[in-house]
Formats: sequence, structure tokens, C-alpha cells
Amino acid sequence: MATCHGFDWAPADGGNYDLSTAYLSRRSGPISEADDPYTLPANSTCTSGYTPVAYVAEARFLPGIDDVGYNADIVKQAVMDYGVIYCNMYFDSDYMNYSDETYYYDGSDGTNHGVAIVGWDDNKVVTGGISTPSSTGAWIIKNSWGPSWGESGFFYISYEDTEALSSVAYFPSHIDYNSSSEVYHYDELGAVTAIGYSDGDDYGLVKYVASDNQQITMLGSYINDAGTSLTIEVYDNFSGGVLSGLLGTTGVQTCTYPGYYTYELATPINISSSDDFYVRARYNSGENFPVPAEYAYADYSMGMVMETGNCWVSSNGSSWTEIGGTTGSDYDLCIKAYAVDVASAPPVADFSADATVVTVDQTVYFTDASSGIPDNWVWTFEGGTPASSTSLNPTVSWSAPGTYDVTLYVSNAKGNDEITKYDYITVTSAPTTCEYHQNVDDATDNVVYYTAGN
Repeated sequence: MATCHGFDWAPADGGNYDLSTAYLSRRSGPISEADDPYTLPANSTCTSGYTPVAYVAEARFLPGIDDVGYNADIVKQAVMDYGVIYCNMYFDSDYMNYSDETYYYDGSDGTNHGVAIVGWDDNKVVTGGISTPSSTGAWIIKNSWGPSWGESGFFYISYEDTEALSSVAYFPSHIDYNSSSEVYHYDELGAVTAIGYSDGDDYGLVKYVASDNQQITMLGSYINDAGTSLTIEVYDNFSGGVLSGLLGTTGVQTCTYPGYYTYELATPINISSSDDFYVRARYNSGENFPVPAEYAYADYSMGMVMETGNCWVSSNGSSWTEIGGTTGSDYDLCIKAYAVDVASAPPVADFSADATVVTVDQTVYFTDASSGIPDNWVWTFEGGTPASSTSLNPTVSWSAPGTYDVTLYVSNAKGNDEITKYDYITVTSAPTTCEYHQNVDDATDNVVYYTAGN
């Protein structure tokens, strides 16, 4: 990350949670230090080709000490839930007491260092250096300067410090590395800014082209404002400014904090190599500019590579304005789609039948409709003959009237799935056969009599 983050800063110039989130959300890392040791000579350059040890799926940006909504108890809960929390601080050795490894700064010089909160002690007495706080209580901090510094690399920051926790962030989850996965994105540098129509409820749209036969399994985006409602949808077509062919949606999601959010789709979306697909995100935050965007700021994000013909914005979700390229709106949107190659995807079970309302002993033909290329099928037919099957497309009949469940379990080397369709088959009794006899002997009055017999 120190050399491959992509921003303008040199390896020893520091960082922030925006830089880290951009690097991690595009799946450039994290990389094992055994593969890429953390050394920062002035001429350090990015070395690519390393395999990430995992993927970081999400990030949360908590209110800092100067923000509305800051609450130390929320930070403490995050430490208990996730273990390590990022924060920044102002460090000057004049404010450090190395005899008890406590620190307290009461100035206003801004922040210049990033550290990790790993715990707290409400009763800790902080003496500090040239200034001393008025009350007890301190955050337990892991520094990045090695085990020979501080108390085996740790120290204490007073709760009263005026710069510590100006920014607070954590990464709540990770997913396993998968060499057959891909993240579709244009925002290499993440959400550098925000755009919109000053109405607090705006849309972004991006176009992607599938690199292989894949399944879209997850969608993601940055969120700028606490409490934003986010909806991400995938469409098959965008022609004449009109989206059509809805393929999947996250539904409406409420984002408690700013950060980066991902949502798994209930049903993966199959896409074919070279096919285009469109991802629309709606951001309803109540703030003027709710749409996260990448932008080239001097001395910070000038490495941005702007797209042409792939990003649009809208105030209503139906009338679209292109951005990027030569439009004069020099932004890329921060909407991502996560996919896996079909051959490497776990299956998702589904099936159909040629008829779901049948009579006793009528044959029903079942068809596997699972995605993800399963190689094993186990069918269960309540009350049916046969009662189970391992065939791809079995045939079944029922000997008694009633309603019956059908279950299909599928698996392959990547995983398994099961679906039960309750009361899927309705079986009725066979109709009664009737014979009709005409009595036409009395032709004088032309009365016809019918006698029914089984």
C-alpha cells in the first residue's frame, strides 16, 4: 500500500483512510509483508504482481472528535467488535512522557500521524509532556514505529487530546482471495469528492463490459453522508437514455455511517463475455451532493484516469447527463460490480417443471435451472415416485391427490445450494369416465333418453 496506492504522495508522505479504502476496495491488497516488506527509502516504487492475502469488502468512517455525532462509546464498541480502529493524531515528542508512555496534546496544529486504537483505560492517569490533561482516561494505541519504541510499540493518548481521533475508521469485514474473481470499477482512487444536483436525492450510472462468462455476485459504492439510503441495480440495456432489462437489485439499504459498502445479490446475475451491463445507484442523503466521485486534485489525486462514455448522472433516475471525457465534468463514479468466472462460481439452485397441476399418475418432467455449473444433483419429491433422484432432469409421478414439496440440492467444487418449493405440485383425482346410451326406439315423439354408466 505504501508504494502502490496510486495517489500523488510519496511512500514516506503518510496516508489517510481514504487512500487505504481506495487501495483495498479495488482489491490491490492487502499484500503479505513477507512478500513485500515494509521499507520506505526515498526512491521506493510500486512492485506489482503480488497475490492479496484476502479482500477487504467494506469500510466505515465514524464521526471524529470535531464532528456532529462523535461518541467515544461508539468507538469503544467498534474496538470490541472489530479489534483495531484507525485514527489520526498530532505527534510531537514534547507532548510525550516516555517514562509512563503517555501522550497529551492540547494545541491546534492539525494532524500529522496515523495510529491504531486497540483498547482503552478509563482510569489511566496521563501525565504527558509539556501539558497535562485535567482528568483520567486514555486510548491504548499501537504505533507503527516498531517494538523498540514506547511500551513494546504501544502508548496511551489522553481522552482530552485535541487532535487525536479527528478521523476514525475501521474495516469491518473481509472475504477470501479468489483468483477467478474480478471487480469492475473506474475509480482507482476512490471517492475523492462528491457531486449532485443540490437536492439530496441523485443517481449515478456506469457501463461495464464483461471480460468473460461470469456471475455478478456483489455490488458496492462509497457513501458520503451518514444515514444515506442506497439502492444499486443492474440493467441489461441502456439505449436512447432509457434503462431496460432489470437483472438484479440490492433493494433499499440504509447506511449508518459514511464509508464504503457492499451488498451480495440474493441471486447472482449471469453475464456473457463481451456483453455490456449497466449499474445504477441511487443516493438519498438529504445533503446537496450525495454522489461519490473520483476527481483529480493537485498534489493529491492527479493520477486519476478519467473514463469516456461510461459514466452518467441524473437528478431523477431517468434523464441522464454524461460525465468524464470531454464533457467538462471531469469525474468518474464510484460504483463497483464484483464478479466471478462462471466455472469457479458456487452453484445457485433452481428448477422448473413442465406442469405443476397434474392428475394422479401423470408424469411430470423436471428441469434443472441452476446457475454456476453444478456437477451434483439431489432431488427430493414429497410423496412422489421416485421419492428422490440424482438425475439432472428427472421424471416423477404421484399416486395420491394432494399438494407436495420439491427440493433440489446442487453442488460443485466451489460450494453448494438448496432450494425447496413448497406446495409446488398439486395432484388431483383422475376424471370419471362416462358412457352415454341413446334410446331412440320410440320415434313417434322423438324423445331421447340417456343412461350414464361407469
